Amino acid sequence: MATLAELQRALDMLGVAWWFQHLPDDARHWEKRPIVFTTMAVFRLTAHALDKGATAAQIDDCRLYAKKLAMTGKTPLTLAGRSWDQFAYDVEEYLT
Repeated sequence: MATLAELQRALDMLGVAWWFQHLPDDARHWEKRPIVFTTMAVFRLTAHALDKGATAAQIDDCRLYAKKLAMTGKTPLTLAGRSWDQFAYDVEEYLT
């Protein structure tokens, strides 16, 4: 059984992946970085969140939060104080 911290981390990663998907094309300045949040990555992160115990409502809230942030030009709190490279490395660990 996953811990609450593992569940939160999974939802955080999924939220950033969806946020990235909702960014306008001209705002995707990370496209050349080692990890790009493709549809497949979002699918895998969703499966990971479900595996950690996320409910459908939590996943939907995560998606809506990410979309709202992208539409208003804001950044997810998950990235606060962290570099994109560190975040991408953490996600890559979960995707492999």
